[in-house]
Amino acid sequence: MGWPTALDLKATSYLKTSILKNQIAHSYLSIGSEGSGTFSISKVFGQAILCSQKDSPCMRCRTCTNIENNTHPDFLVIQPGATGIISIDIIRRLIGDVSSKKIKELEKREEGIPPRFFAMTSPLESQKKIIVIHGIEKMISDTRDILLKILEEPPQDVIFSLTTTDESLINSTLASRCQLIHVKPVAFKTIESNLIEQGFDPIRSKYIARISGGQFETALAFIKTPSLVDQMSQDYLFMPEIIMSPFAKRIKIAEEKSNLYRENKNTFLHSMHYWSLFWRDALLNNKTLNLQHPLYVTEDLMSIEYIRSLAISVTEATTSLIEIEKTIVSLSQNANTRILLESLYLSLPYRNQ
Repeated sequence: MGWPTALDLKATSYLKTSILKNQIAHSYLSIGSEGSGTFSISKVFGQAILCSQKDSPCMRCRTCTNIENNTHPDFLVIQPGATGIISIDIIRRLIGDVSSKKIKELEKREEGIPPRFFAMTSPLESQKKIIVIHGIEKMISDTRDILLKILEEPPQDVIFSLTTTDESLINSTLASRCQLIHVKPVAFKTIESNLIEQGFDPIRSKYIARISGGQFETALAFIKTPSLVDQMSQDYLFMPEIIMSPFAKRIKIAEEKSNLYRENKNTFLHSMHYWSLFWRDALLNNKTLNLQHPLYVTEDLMSIEYIRSLAISVTEATTSLIEIEKTIVSLSQNANTRILLESLYLSLPYRNQ
């Protein structure tokens, strides 16, 4: 089967070439927006390295299947836990530098605990071990420092595949120890064709490809889990609701939303991304731009005519997009959630309809 065609061709070609020439580095850092395919690329890269078939990755053998199911003993995935971060103890665990007490604390938080000394021991079934760390922007600086020390003296027979959505990390010391891979969105038609090839309904595949924003992983998640599309629509519709709310009510909503953030940071940050989609639609369908861009939600939920009736200016739409992005960044830096959301909601335009 080989590499999925819906992944960024330039990124996958680079990795395929490094395997064919037997020039595989100790560490890679894939940079791309949320859902762009950085994780999928890391996973397929691991399959291509560990798969022993001629058409590697064959996606049929026991090795490829076990990696896909995260059950291969030489393939490890580390990503943010319930706290929304990758803790320093998780990374220390790779080299065995964590006490039993700390492990029990991690288990209470239901975070995935890697086997102790995983990065320091020999592979069990393959010639190499692959460690995928998905979302290094979700590490505090001390955690990245520990990871940096590991990469500066990379363990034998271990390949690190890191991912991030934060382009500012490109200039970090950590990135300087990695081969950089820039993962770009792909054409909607490419995603649509790939979904149809996988057996999904053509009409739904076309819709999902469009609302994915060219992000392969997002499209795959949406089409496999319809409830995610429903949640995206709810989050999208929250924006017209908030701009019709008086400022006193917005402060109360900020308090409610800050509680939701504390309960599940990752889910809330996804919701904020979907808030941005409303403002993007409002911008692209502004009358002064003379465009008619399809909306991210279906017509039974929202129409272009309704968005235009809100008379949202280009300045209001772009400012709102910027404010949401700034709030996401500040939240990742552990600023006060309630104050940030109050500030965001109060900065959004008001419509009395």
